[in-house]
Amino acid sequence: EDNLLNHVRKNRWIKLDLGSFRIARFNWVVFASASILLWAFVIAVLSSDKTVTDAKGAESTSNTALIEFKMWRTWITQNFTWLYVGTQDAWGLFVIYMAMSRFGHLKLGKENEKPAFNDATWFSMLFCCGIGIGLYSLGVREPIDYYRLSYENKLFK
Repeated sequence: EDNLLNHVRKNRWIKLDLGSFRIARFNWVVFASASILLWAFVIAVLSSDKTVTDAKGAESTSNTALIEFKMWRTWITQNFTWLYVGTQDAWGLFVIYMAMSRFGHLKLGKENEKPAFNDATWFSMLFCCGIGIGLYSLGVREPIDYYRLSYENKLFK
């Protein structure tokens, strides 16, 4: 924390402690501005409901912000998929180049120090991290997507 305080303004730094237990450390200006921006966005989206009356007099409510976001997502997906694929290819080529260059043999640690883990253990840890991320992010989302799809898709009715 002392090293951090050399680089931030002390009057913008807030620290909350409960005895010797550290509860929070944050820059109150960044926290306040991000919170205001986030809550303004949330309120704008939630309050954008619009009631529409059709020719028969039936009223329906639609969220214009949600409709707009779906259009943006479709446009970005159609026009910038090439950028995503290209950046992933460039990243992969960069990693292969670094592995094949003189930096591929760079040792992290002391000169004669033995590595804490062998290559198979490192690969296993990285593989488990990838699987863990997939389970964590898709473990809840995917069943909910299937559940919601059954109500939105007319083929399931």
